[in-house]
Amino acid sequence: MKRLIYYMMLLALGAGCDMTLLPETEITEEDILKNVIDVRKTFIAAYELHDAISAKIDCDRGLADDIIPAYESADQAIDFYEMDASGMYKNQNVSSLYGGFYESIAICNQTLNLLDKCVITDTVLWRQVRGEALALRAFDHFSLVNYFGRPYYDQPETNLGIVLKTKFDLGEAARTSVKTVYDTIVSDLNRARDLMTLEEDGPARFTADGATALLSRVYLFMNDWDMVVEEASKLIGKYEFPSDPAGQFEEINGEGEIFTLDFSYYSSGFYYPYGQPAGQFKDIFHDGDYRFDSYIVEDIDFALDENGDYMFDDEGNLVLIEISKFDKIRLTYKALRIAEVYLNRAEAYCELGEYDLARADLLEVASRSGADVTYVNTLTGDALLEEILMERHRELAGEGHRASDLLRKGLPVVRYYTEEDTWTEEPVQTIAADNFSRILPIPHQECYLNTKVQQNPGYPRDTKL
Repeated sequence: MKRLIYYMMLLALGAGCDMTLLPETEITEEDILKNVIDVRKTFIAAYELHDAISAKIDCDRGLADDIIPAYESADQAIDFYEMDASGMYKNQNVSSLYGGFYESIAICNQTLNLLDKCVITDTVLWRQVRGEALALRAFDHFSLVNYFGRPYYDQPETNLGIVLKTKFDLGEAARTSVKTVYDTIVSDLNRARDLMTLEEDGPARFTADGATALLSRVYLFMNDWDMVVEEASKLIGKYEFPSDPAGQFEEINGEGEIFTLDFSYYSSGFYYPYGQPAGQFKDIFHDGDYRFDSYIVEDIDFALDENGDYMFDDEGNLVLIEISKFDKIRLTYKALRIAEVYLNRAEAYCELGEYDLARADLLEVASRSGADVTYVNTLTGDALLEEILMERHRELAGEGHRASDLLRKGLPVVRYYTEEDTWTEEPVQTIAADNFSRILPIPHQECYLNTKVQQNPGYPRDTKL
């Protein structure tokens, strides 16, 4: 038991060295975990992506067009809106996103290393754990390359992606091309799917279906429309939509979920925006759309006790009235849902000119919103594609998709604030797809620790802490 606890602590550590690595540790032969059950228990730590996902959502929000920042309380968010290269370089959310996903990758790689040293290999459980580690590593790499690398349509063979980590090693490393990163992600997911045959009671661990759903998203970002259709079609018809769409985020492991991250802890502020929804964001919802009331946070109110005083929890945090899309369940992140898979295929069909099929998939999602969406039946071509992207905006709001969706399509970020929105001096801000601030800087700490890592254009790079 002591040995197991020791390894759980070892695999969970993520500071004191290159952010893409774990700390140097001497491991003797007798200490190596040789039981696949013990290895699986240590691997659970790789799923603890709370800080990385929280930072991803905050960074995506900062790079997109939904929120009017509250200047008096949001220094981290203002770095993005002012396109402050130095501020973004040392932004804590950027650092947490980068370090959190690389910590998970390190645990995945160490798990694969330990599995190779197990006394008994090639059992169903051994293959399952190996597949999960490969799939989660692919999820982590994909999450990173979409924020720190240029989109796939933009010279992927030569543009820098991220530091690709496929082995548990402690050496410094340079970034590889966007194409190499994507090729590795696709390879890992295909290998993982072939290995995973166990079906978990809930979607909180990667399964073969989870790998398939992620492949449909990866191919979407690669503009490989035929493969999007092929992968998405394997899942469509297999998963039901939530019977209570408005309440789907009040359930853990509910209908329509393919892969969900369950966290063991919660920190106050998870999923909360630094600011208010922009008027243009409110305007994308049609009358009767349940998602407006379910997702939008008009004001962040605090709970009061019978004396009218603020209530605090045991850790001294203010108790929030649970009014946001995600605050109803603070310990889960629904990473892959069947609604997204339908929208992935709808977009692919539209790009292939199969407009009837694209409309059918789009309506499977949009018709459940409560709004009148019959107008969709008249759309074709660019108008249909625009509506599919708008439905992604509505359905996936706040889940960390908007900025990367705009960038992968080569679209500008246009921040237009309606007359009642007075947080910024200028009513319009347009940021082209090739602007340096559309992708994140390699964070300050990584530049200090990894002398081989190249910085993205437009951002500083120094070696001082």
